[in-house]
Amino acid sequence: MPLHLAFFRQHHFSVTLSYDGKSIHNRQRLNLDQKTGSEAVVRKKLNLLGAELEKLRRFQVRGTIQAKNMALAEEAVADAATKLPHAAMLSLAADDRPFAEAKADLDLMLQATAKTIDNLMQQQDYTKLKRMTAVWQFVAQLHHGTYRGLTCHAGVNYLSVSTSGEFFLCHRFTEDQRGKIGSLQTGLDPDAIAQVQKHRLTEHEPCRSCWMRGVCAGGCFHENMLAGDTAFAPDPKFCYLQDGLMSLAVKVYIALRQTAPEVIDTPTASWRTEGDLAGKTH
Repeated sequence: MPLHLAFFRQHHFSVTLSYDGKSIHNRQRLNLDQKTGSEAVVRKKLNLLGAELEKLRRFQVRGTIQAKNMALAEEAVADAATKLPHAAMLSLAADDRPFAEAKADLDLMLQATAKTIDNLMQQQDYTKLKRMTAVWQFVAQLHHGTYRGLTCHAGVNYLSVSTSGEFFLCHRFTEDQRGKIGSLQTGLDPDAIAQVQKHRLTEHEPCRSCWMRGVCAGGCFHENMLAGDTAFAPDPKFCYLQDGLMSLAVKVYIALRQTAPEVIDTPTASWRTEGDLAGKTH
């Protein structure tokens, strides 16, 4: 094992590798010469080090698909999910455009994801199917009857601290006064904490009447803020994606219960709403 991977394993690092599918990757991730794409290098590294990467605490592959490359979304999703030897696809993330402008691209991403999953189901490649965590996390929740009360633990048992000693909802809000919930000097702001706790109860609309309220729990505070200038109103684009992914998970779950129930007896799932997300549009 290369020394840096041994170090990562010893100290329980998580590693994320960016891979956008052959065509997109070579357009937006160039080698040092700034002329040639790095896709071949990434694929070679995965082939050589894949087994060692799998020994890490967590290894995952993420991709970025910008609006200008949306026509290649299907290829990108399929490449990441099926052609790499050790790949995992995470959540789909919306962009900062209004819902009406972004909807067509969101539909393309959902269609690309659905087609890839349909192909994996037909091939009975359940190992790679489980790595499609954007959908498999919901399959796991359906199977276990899990109720998700939190998207994350921001403002509950987790916060970030800036270099000046101010407290924020999470690391994504650090230095953003809109997410401030106290400081070392004044302590936690009880009103700000109460607002977070109230939001977590999903007693507000549209969450209160949503059929998925026990799955996404209102979305990411920071992404909500970017979409609508308030952390406490879900981004409609996020809701649209979650609805599409959950609907796809229901379809997968029903099919597996009928044809391969052993696959879902001990499902594994991973949940992330931030950072390294596959299918991100700009």
